[in-house]
Amino acid sequence: MLIRELENEDIENIKKISYGYSSEKYYSLTKGILSYCLQEKSLCEKVQKSYSTHLYDETLESSKVFVIEEKNEIIGYIEMLYEESSRLLKIVNICIKEEYRHKNIARKLVKASKGYARFNKAKGIIVEVENYNFPAIRFFLKEDFKICGINELAFEDEIGILLGFEFSAI
Repeated sequence: MLIRELENEDIENIKKISYGYSSEKYYSLTKGILSYCLQEKSLCEKVQKSYSTHLYDETLESSKVFVIEEKNEIIGYIEMLYEESSRLLKIVNICIKEEYRHKNIARKLVKASKGYARFNKAKGIIVEVENYNFPAIRFFLKEDFKICGINELAFEDEIGILLGFEFSAI
């Protein structure tokens, strides 16, 4: 497998990768007077979502995209934005072809994003995930990301869960 930077001629190929998830759990939000409480809950029936794949920035002027290939076929990608003022790298898209999921492909792309963040002297990485995308939240938690905030305005009828990875001072 090869991880490399996206080239302009790759854009049409990554648009063919479908993005979606299914989940039997979600994070429920309860508001207190000065606090929020997130609770893991089971759904009555499985939720399935699918979206059309797109890049946040098809000009590639403000984002950095890495693709992962196997046998000259793009099987996934990760799109990132580096915010110099906050010194944070934001993962805006990560997508793996369905037949390659659960094979550590996303883990390899996140590892590459950590290398890119370190190269840019970022203090950390953030990603925002829908509260119903339980598999993605669980994945990022396994990758040492921590829940660091919520965004009630991010998605229609859902809540954005912010997860952050902070590079330790070594």
